[in-house]
Amino acid sequence: MDALDCPDGAVGRSTATIGGAILQSAGCGPFDPLFEQAFIDGDEVPRLETWDVAAIDTVLSELRAIHGAEATEIEFTAAADGEGISAPLLSAPQTRPDGSACVVRSTRRDGAPGAPHEILEHGLCEQSSSLSEGPVSLERVSGSTLDTALDLVEQEHGIPRDAVGSFRLMTKGGTQRLQITPFPGATDDPSSVDIPLTV
Repeated sequence: MDALDCPDGAVGRSTATIGGAILQSAGCGPFDPLFEQAFIDGDEVPRLETWDVAAIDTVLSELRAIHGAEATEIEFTAAADGEGISAPLLSAPQTRPDGSACVVRSTRRDGAPGAPHEILEHGLCEQSSSLSEGPVSLERVSGSTLDTALDLVEQEHGIPRDAVGSFRLMTKGGTQRLQITPFPGATDDPSSVDIPLTV
C-alpha cells in the first residue's frame, strides 16, 4: 500500500457490507474527504485501466464479497476519451426494519491516471429504479463470459470494442441478458443492442 500524502491528515471509514465483507476506505481529510484507497477484508482494491477479462473478473469478485451472490444489475462503463472506467451496481432487493424494500448501490471507479477519486463507493439502502426485471447471478458470469458476448456483438451487430460505451448485465423475460450501448457518434446506429447471455 502506498502511503497517502495528506497535508491535513488522513481519515478512514469502515463499512460492514450486506455480503459480509468489511470495506475500509482511506483518504485525506478532515473536511469532505476523498477516499482514494479501499480495502476489502484487508486486501487493497487495485487500480484498473480497461475492461479486459482480468479487470472484469476482479470487479465481479469484489462485488460478490460486498453484495453476495446476486444483484439487480451491474453496468460496466468507459469514458469516450479513455480516461476512466466505472462499474455501478444495484444490489438484490433488501428489506428495511419497517418492511419496505430498498437496494444498495455501489460504484467501482477508476479515473485518469493520477486523478483523485473515490475508488469504491458504497451507499445506503435506498429506493431505486432499474431496467432489470429480476436478479442476476454474480457467480454464474465471468470476465470470459462477457468478453465472448462483446465479441458476438461486434461480429453480428457491428459494434467494435472501442465503440462500446457501456455494457449492462440484467434480467429480462426470465433470462440474463447483456445490453451494449455504443458511445454517441461512434457507430451509424446509436441504439443499444440487447442479447441473451450464455453462461
